[in-house]
Amino acid sequence: MKTKRRVIALAFILGLLAWVVYVVGNYFSFDDWSFGELLILDVAPYQLYLGFFAIGLLLIFGLIICIALIERDQVQKALEERDDQYRSLTNDVLDTAAVGILVLDSDFRVVWVNEALERYFGLRRDEVVGKDKRQLIRERIKDIFEDPQLFADKVFCTYQHNTYIENFECHVLSGDGREERWLEHWSQPIRSGLYAGGRIEHYTDITEHKRAKEALHESHELFTSLVMSSQAGIMAYDLQGNITLCNPALERISGFPAKEVLGRTCLELFPFIDEVGEGDAIRQALKGEPATVSEIPFIIAQTGRSGYFDSSHFPVFDTQGRIVGGMGVIHDITERKQAEEALKEANIQLEQALSELEQVQAQIVSQERLHALGQMASGIAHDFNNILTPIMAFSEALLVRPESLNDREKVTEHLKKIYNAAKDAAEVVRRLHEFYRPRDEKDQVQAVDLNELIEESIAITQPMWQEQALASGISISVDRDLKAVPLVAASESELRHVFINLILNAVDAMPDGGTITFRSRVHDDTVVVEVSDTGVGMAPEVAQRCLEPFFSTKQKKGTGMGLALVYGSIQRHGGTLDIESEPGKGTIIRIHLPLRMAQTTTDSKPVREGPLSSLRVLLVENEPLVLEALAEHLTDDGHSIEMATNGLEGLDKFCMESFDVVLVDRAMPEMSGDQLALAVKEIAPDIPIIMMTGFGGLTTTNNEKPRAVDLVLGKPVTLTVLREGLAKAVQSKYRWGRGKEKTAARDRVDLRQLSKTEAS
Repeated sequence: MKTKRRVIALAFILGLLAWVVYVVGNYFSFDDWSFGELLILDVAPYQLYLGFFAIGLLLIFGLIICIALIERDQVQKALEERDDQYRSLTNDVLDTAAVGILVLDSDFRVVWVNEALERYFGLRRDEVVGKDKRQLIRERIKDIFEDPQLFADKVFCTYQHNTYIENFECHVLSGDGREERWLEHWSQPIRSGLYAGGRIEHYTDITEHKRAKEALHESHELFTSLVMSSQAGIMAYDLQGNITLCNPALERISGFPAKEVLGRTCLELFPFIDEVGEGDAIRQALKGEPATVSEIPFIIAQTGRSGYFDSSHFPVFDTQGRIVGGMGVIHDITERKQAEEALKEANIQLEQALSELEQVQAQIVSQERLHALGQMASGIAHDFNNILTPIMAFSEALLVRPESLNDREKVTEHLKKIYNAAKDAAEVVRRLHEFYRPRDEKDQVQAVDLNELIEESIAITQPMWQEQALASGISISVDRDLKAVPLVAASESELRHVFINLILNAVDAMPDGGTITFRSRVHDDTVVVEVSDTGVGMAPEVAQRCLEPFFSTKQKKGTGMGLALVYGSIQRHGGTLDIESEPGKGTIIRIHLPLRMAQTTTDSKPVREGPLSSLRVLLVENEPLVLEALAEHLTDDGHSIEMATNGLEGLDKFCMESFDVVLVDRAMPEMSGDQLALAVKEIAPDIPIIMMTGFGGLTTTNNEKPRAVDLVLGKPVTLTVLREGLAKAVQSKYRWGRGKEKTAARDRVDLRQLSKTEAS
């Protein structure tokens, strides 16, 4: 606006000046003039009009000139702004572009390069602008490429024939401020404009693309290698099920070469797949869901091959996430299945071998125990004869002298001696049973008093090391140096057998008599038991082998398993066994047992003393004397009894009457105590059943009482034991009603089925 106002003012001044010049030119006279005439303009009208017309033309011409000048300034300013825009485009856009750009004139001199090209080639702009590109290639640029000659040849060719577009890849090496990278060269001729006849070159960084392409190629190569070298059969198939890929493993599994597999459907090659679920797995994969089929039996009719395979099928997607086919992985498990079958067969054979081994081991252990019993047999017979002597003598005295029965004090004294002798006999039998009974797994958690167990073992073997030795004219004594030791978790019967074996071995090692010494003490975290003798001792080579199975120095007198069983028992208890021995100085066997305390359970319920209130008792016993003795005990205590001499009779009486408790012998003809107990429980599940047996605690093959029995009493049954048993059995008393209801229940009992159940 300021410029326009200035132009208008200038035009007005020019017009006024023109008018002044006109007036002066027509009326001014140097000879005769007056200022008044000038002002008045005393002229003719037409001259005045012409003057004003001239002044108007001058004004119009001045305005036109002013407008033209204004437009020229605007155009120039617009051109300058556009030039600034182009310069900004060049500097701000092209110069900062990621693509390297180089512009050459018609003489192939560099007229412009951007920053990307400087960075790619490691050159500064002022080093290349104005220079001949061909010279630059020879001196500076060529050597930065991995293959410089190839780059130079291709570029020089474009300069010689500057009519076509060139495109190629080149590898720039690192160094002199540049990084290693791959560039794509793209150049074309400039056909018009300031640099017509020249050439423009673009260099695009394709390093990441190149690396991705190489990684993809490596991945493809790896995939191909994995597929082709895989031991699993791999195949790919399209949406129609036609096989498009097949690796060598699949050829081996199927028996078909790849050329016969490709292009065919799975169903064509393997017609059996629909029968085993493989066809469903393929169809499921083509629907987009993975599927697995295991242990598929197959027989390929064309090749005759058969076996088993596992298969897994997966859908294959394209980049748009659409299913384009599937892939199957086939594992031939024929050899594994055969190995499994062989392993099963081997396991069966191994189980049979283990069973036979256990039987042999049990026989060896039994033989060793029988051997020990045989060694003690004469001593045991001596003990029983000593026990039977007072029994027979005092009872005979009462029988042959009836008048002595009137002497109540004497009779009572004789009966006490007979009773005590009988108790001694029962104790001998109990000890023999504890020695011989099979190992019970429950013994592993018992709390064992080692000192007490040593005393029991000494008492059990006393007939051999004392009476039998005295009969042979030698003297053997047993000394004890037993310190207070804590209870240990152990198998009582197994350790008893260990100590008995050690005593018997010590006796054998002292043919001329001597002393056996037991010592016990606590050392660190173990209990130590030492068994020493004053016998003949062992040579070092014998001491090293004496724990080996079947090694014996007793020739035919020994089995060679005594110390081996001892060693095995100690090892099972987590202990150790050491032997010190010298010829002529005896032997010391030292046992270390870990201090693992076992939890002991005690019955907190008080034992009832004296007879119970009157009970209705069914007594079933096939031995008349035992039946009579027990009946007398029960009757004397005020109980009402019903007696039966066999199981069938006892069952009939149970069904016809009501009882509080059933007292039954185990070993009976026709129907055993076990069968009778089952039958009673079938009729009246809550009736307490007490079983008496002459086999002690050994009531079943697993050392457990029969499942229908509530309590087991070992014979001989004393009055005290009988009272305690009745008290325990009837703590929760149950009574049945009498009459036809129990008879009907008795009819439902199948004795043969009970017999089979008990046998199983």
